[in-house]
Amino acid sequence: MVSEPPGPGPVNEKPLKIPGSSPSAPSPAKLPPEVASLEEVTRELLSGRVAGDTSNVAWVVLFGPNSLTSVREQVLLAPDGSFSFKLPPQGKYRIILVGKQGTTLVTRPRFQSLEVGEYGFAGIDFKVVGAIAP
Repeated sequence: MVSEPPGPGPVNEKPLKIPGSSPSAPSPAKLPPEVASLEEVTRELLSGRVAGDTSNVAWVVLFGPNSLTSVREQVLLAPDGSFSFKLPPQGKYRIILVGKQGTTLVTRPRFQSLEVGEYGFAGIDFKVVGAIAP
């Protein structure tokens, strides 16, 4: 004789309680370190630093305003891994690292997105964690 599997168990309708939290006061979202490092500054620059093995980085590229296909400016890294762009007109921008020809970079974060107003930003930092070369 074949026995039937047991039916579903009872459903607990109490809300899940997580230690250190309260349903009336949600905890603030924790920003990843690379985003948390952004700082709005009065200087008319967008600046940051690239850590890790920068030998395969060809350019730091600024796309925008309000476009992921329009290159606004591209700059080389300084020997210490820093870079900066002149403050562009107001709008949304994206910054990415581009590898030397034929090389794909693996970076953290993959890109940085900024809403530029009348002030610049410092701390637009990246870390190169790898590179895929042909």
